Amino acid sequence: MVESPIFDVFLCHNGKDKPEVREIALQLQQQGIKPWLDEWELRPGLSWQELLEDQIEQIKTAAVFVGSSGLGPWQKREMRAFLSEFVNRNCPVIPVLLKSAPQEPRLPIFLKGMTWVDFRRAESNPLARLNWGITGVKPDRLIFAQPLTTNVQQSVSSSVKQNNPTSQSHKSPKMQIARFEMITVDARGKEIERKPSTAEYFIEDLGDHVALDMVAIPGGKFLMGTDDAEVKRLNKKYDTDWFNNEQPQHEVTVPPFFMGRYPVTQAQWRVIASRTDLKVELDLDPNPAYFKDQADSKHRPVERVSWYDAVEFCQRLSKLSNDKYQYRLPSEAEWEYACRSVNSQQYHKGITSTVNSEELTLAEWNRKHHQPFHFGETITTNLANYDGNYTYANEPKGKYREQTTPVGNFPPNAFGLYDMHGNVWEWCADTWHDNYQDAPDDGSPWRTDGNDNFSPLRGGSWSGNPDYCRSASRSFLISWRDLILDYVGFRVVCDFS
Repeated sequence: MVESPIFDVFLCHNGKDKPEVREIALQLQQQGIKPWLDEWELRPGLSWQELLEDQIEQIKTAAVFVGSSGLGPWQKREMRAFLSEFVNRNCPVIPVLLKSAPQEPRLPIFLKGMTWVDFRRAESNPLARLNWGITGVKPDRLIFAQPLTTNVQQSVSSSVKQNNPTSQSHKSPKMQIARFEMITVDARGKEIERKPSTAEYFIEDLGDHVALDMVAIPGGKFLMGTDDAEVKRLNKKYDTDWFNNEQPQHEVTVPPFFMGRYPVTQAQWRVIASRTDLKVELDLDPNPAYFKDQADSKHRPVERVSWYDAVEFCQRLSKLSNDKYQYRLPSEAEWEYACRSVNSQQYHKGITSTVNSEELTLAEWNRKHHQPFHFGETITTNLANYDGNYTYANEPKGKYREQTTPVGNFPPNAFGLYDMHGNVWEWCADTWHDNYQDAPDDGSPWRTDGNDNFSPLRGGSWSGNPDYCRSASRSFLISWRDLILDYVGFRVVCDFS
């Protein structure tokens, strides 16, 4: 029996307001909230009432949207059939006034006495208020500007001094807080733990109402690569020695940096690619993606971009920020470290640094936490976008969506990064090397003595099987720098100048 997914909020709306509600739903997803939206969850050909009845007990809150057209007929039926269930369970029911709502909106009687969210007043930060209503977390602890924590503040200050020791006026970015849940599964793909967490990030305004979220990644040590037993198993499975490129395992110390919370989206790409005034070396196609004609395409990762295109995008971002931030592609070490989201700081803080009351060395602790995926022993298609006809461990087969999905559609890792497994392969800065012999141990891009025509790709994609979505997986066969494919994209990192 397949368990019903757990949704954070039911979006009750008039079908005429669908575009505006869909946009809000996508923004909620990007904040780690899972909304129930009919066009995403009601399978064609089946009874909408039966499907909703199956899922209603798993939904925690409801939002009733009111726009220029008032309440729609289906919306009224949903309210009569299901909203009383939320009231009976003491679940919040949040009235939401859309931008198009009239000055004196007509609200159902039972909603009139409730505090509403008003998207007609942008200065009140309605999205934050809606998030508050859904999660119960006040906006000042959720997405508004927050002081940097001591660790991140020290990391930023140290980075500034190292890179520009004479600078006295350099200002740290204005940090914000994202709230999310981390999920861990066992080898059967069954959820065994769900823990709340937060991440700090800053927002780079790209213009045209498009922004880029950059997450603070703390520095630390980690074990890079794959152990002998796993490499041997994978080589045997595919009758190859290909997976030897993930060896030898070696410890790497990674300085703090910032990384894009999501792969670069089509909307972000379009804004920067259209800015010819920012051009450094190459012209960029503003609309290169194969999956570009969907209603949610602007929230999907950009694909069909070469390594050189991605580098040009990063250079333009740096110019846009007046070189305040030096945007670039991540090194392989940074990418794998960020994906695993397990580091030596956790060890030194005493988090699971003992087993049966016996203290673990850092190397032993690293190996204990050296799982193939940041979700744990495997992944499922409820956690990532890949070809679910194939399995990694003992999990059941899942969906094969045959296309990209909007970024932030699946749970994040412990650093608050989304889509690190699947969706699109992601370019790294390094030149290609056939293994890690003599690789840098400081997290920097490895650019010497390699194949300059190729760069590593990381993370797997919507079209591949889960073996290639592992944190340590490296792709060479499709990583010719000039190659453009509908399952290859990228995300950015940045340093301080």
